[in-house]
Amino acid sequence: MKRLLLPLIVVLAGCSPSPDSTNATSATAGPASTPKDASSAPAIPEVAAPAPPTDARPPTPPPSEAVAAALRIVFNSDAGDVRYFHQVIDLDGDGRDEIVAHVAGPNVCGSGGCDTVVLAPDGDGYRVVADIASTRPPISAAMTRSNGWRDLVVTTGRGGGESGPVLLHYDGTTYPSNPAVAPAKRLSAAPDDEELLIKTFGSFTEGAPLDTRQ
Repeated sequence: MKRLLLPLIVVLAGCSPSPDSTNATSATAGPASTPKDASSAPAIPEVAAPAPPTDARPPTPPPSEAVAAALRIVFNSDAGDVRYFHQVIDLDGDGRDEIVAHVAGPNVCGSGGCDTVVLAPDGDGYRVVADIASTRPPISAAMTRSNGWRDLVVTTGRGGGESGPVLLHYDGTTYPSNPAVAPAKRLSAAPDDEELLIKTFGSFTEGAPLDTRQ
């Protein structure tokens, strides 16, 4: 009887799990690690670009030979260093842009200011609509109209006369050439809804060169 028990004990011992196999099973029985999904990361909020200031000066068009040729009709002699600042705007609402140009230089300006010239399209070039003397920037277009054209607002002053903004009406042919007298209308303040065309500049040399000898 004792001889039979010994093999049975050996068989039972062989069926018992080893400590190492138990530990290995428990070590691998846990949940598998889940790789991070890039799409589950919190989205970075978009930041809107700041709006441009409403009173910023509009971009100045590049110098144009057609504009310079029209200005030389008014300034047709050797006047030394002459510069001009200009802006395009549809003054009469016909879908074609007119030009408002402010011409400056030591020999073309007086104590009251410089000339502002209005040009209208004419074929491949421009014709002179108005030559307004003794003006200073800022120069703007009002939202009001006279005879179908936008009214202009120019600045006068420091020439022995009253200074400040002046409203100029189009009379069907031209704008007033002298902003110091009627029918030019002096304003107590510039209109709030005016469209800025030419901003005050630090030096006339900031403008585009105009060769008046041609």
